[in-house]
Amino acid sequence: GGPLSFGPTADTMTWSLQSVIVDGRDMTDLPIDLVNEPPKDVVVTYGDRFQELSGRLQSQSGAPVSDYTMVVFPEDRAFWIQGSRRIVIARPGTDGRFTVSGAGPTTLPPGRYLLAAVTDINRDEQFDPAFLAQLVPAAVPIALAPGEKKVQDLAIK
Repeated sequence: GGPLSFGPTADTMTWSLQSVIVDGRDMTDLPIDLVNEPPKDVVVTYGDRFQELSGRLQSQSGAPVSDYTMVVFPEDRAFWIQGSRRIVIARPGTDGRFTVSGAGPTTLPPGRYLLAAVTDINRDEQFDPAFLAQLVPAAVPIALAPGEKKVQDLAIK
């Protein structure tokens, strides 16, 4: 047989973080300020529902396009922070198909997002608010409901 593996893998991990409520406020993807006093009440909720966002990148003629990077990021600029799980990049395959959210811990939380295709992106540039601001005018708005599987195709102009 093949090598034995123990513990969860990306394929078997179906749980994802749903919320972190700190003293009654949803702080799931926001930095928590612990300077003044520690929170009295922290509730972390995991669930097995996930959001899926995929699609196909194509030219105006319908031919697949793969030499771009897909960037999905939240509409709300409060979440434009380094390392946010709400900001995801993915490269399309040679058939133009891409997936930016799927099952498990890397699922995008439900919410309102913008989807864009870029030719050049530097390491971690997707977390730079100035870079994201430039993408907003041409980005496609997407709302992801809890458990929703959405397909959004994009044509490069």
